[in-house]
Amino acid sequence: MAMWNVTTCTAYTTVSYTLRECIFFFFFFFFFYECLAFWVAYGVDEKLLGVLFFIIMRNGFSAGLKSSLRCL
Repeated sequence: MAMWNVTTCTAYTTVSYTLRECIFFFFFFFFFYECLAFWVAYGVDEKLLGVLFFIIMRNGFSAGLKSSLRCL
């Protein structure tokens, strides 16, 4: 009985984490594209965009993209 509870809890935690991850990346991409449109419209220094892309790539942009596509 205890083993069943542990398994259920683990499965539930995994599903919850995946759902949170998908919601986070959905809002992240929405926010990112809104900011990008704003920056392009008002003109932003290219160095700032370079720094932004470096930070995103360093934090695993491709991993985030795979995670968000996985839940579609």
